[in-house]
Amino acid sequence: IYINDTNAGAGIFQQEGNDTRIGSDTNTTVKIVQNNQDAITINTSKNATFAGNVKIQKNTPILELGTSNVSTGNSKITFFSKNNNAANAYSLQFNKDTGIDRLEFIDGSGNANIKFNNGGSATFAGEVNTGGNIVMTKSSGNTQLYINSSGGGAPVMYLQDPNRKWGQFVSNGHLYFKDETANVTSLKIDGVTSNATFAGNVTLNTGTNKILSVLASTHNAS
Repeated sequence: IYINDTNAGAGIFQQEGNDTRIGSDTNTTVKIVQNNQDAITINTSKNATFAGNVKIQKNTPILELGTSNVSTGNSKITFFSKNNNAANAYSLQFNKDTGIDRLEFIDGSGNANIKFNNGGSATFAGEVNTGGNIVMTKSSGNTQLYINSSGGGAPVMYLQDPNRKWGQFVSNGHLYFKDETANVTSLKIDGVTSNATFAGNVTLNTGTNKILSVLASTHNAS
């Protein structure tokens, strides 16, 4: 069935081999209507807009973006929202390029501030807050917590209970243990000489085999 508007485009409803074709035979917009309202609109760039929700209601649903080993560029899903007169957007993007193979979360700033790399590592641009435990487990090798501030600033780790807050950090190559509650550096280990400086006394509890030796060229405590 060929429907022609002499002032615009032409529509078709056609059986071509094993294919049933419904749409436009010219470069015009195609609309599928329900109750005389546009339900699906396909523009001349072949982008489709749905007036309602899109649902996949089956067991193990799959939504594929792109074609395996064929598609170039980045696959992306963008979420738009506006509440209390404030609008923002958030995108989920698969970034595959030279040296890059990761899933990215892009916030309203336009920057990928959360990145999940192929292989399991993740990068966060800001704080990571959790109400539970952080557990690191490896089946072999060393389990590492690596804080890298080589680009500037100091790597800092805080430990806090209801009574006191402690900090451990590196500054100018030196390692510090600081009582943050009292604002006192309790211990400094020099990054050049390895000398240790204590803010208070060094006490060895009474008992056997408690020896503190201070020699001219070496320092030994056991």
